[in-house]
Amino acid sequence: MWLSNPKRVPGFTLVELTVVLILSGILVTGLLSGMGYIQQSWNDYRRIQETWSEWDEFRSQLQYDWNRAYQVVLNNDYSFTCIEETRQVTYAYLPTGQWLRQQGLYLDTLQVTSSEPIFSESDNLLIGLNLQCELTGSLLPISLTKPYLRNTEINQLLNQ
Repeated sequence: MWLSNPKRVPGFTLVELTVVLILSGILVTGLLSGMGYIQQSWNDYRRIQETWSEWDEFRSQLQYDWNRAYQVVLNNDYSFTCIEETRQVTYAYLPTGQWLRQQGLYLDTLQVTSSEPIFSESDNLLIGLNLQCELTGSLLPISLTKPYLRNTEINQLLNQ
């Protein structure tokens, strides 16, 4: 259906097109800002998950080595060795709050920050270890004890 004025062609005016472009720009800007927020939240989540994974790996490995050792020897103020029949694993606390783990020629820096360890020892043998790991604003305690059997050479030496 044509209008009565033959010179007038139906279509959008320049003002209408400008309004549509402005509204589209506002919408795209809002979407991009939202995407940035979502990406930042995802990165924060991944960083926290990686930190938790590192702490859990440290705790699990320390507990595994501690429990398998037939004796745990205190080397110096911040270092101890878990001695098994077939291997030795040494843990050393660094002044930065991180830990080193050495098994044979393999040396690993564990990316876990903790307080200074508190050792319970008798004649250079560790019977207890307490420390607190700092993790995303929380302090997570690790407490290990080493019971020595009465009939072992170690206990015979301790009871003399």
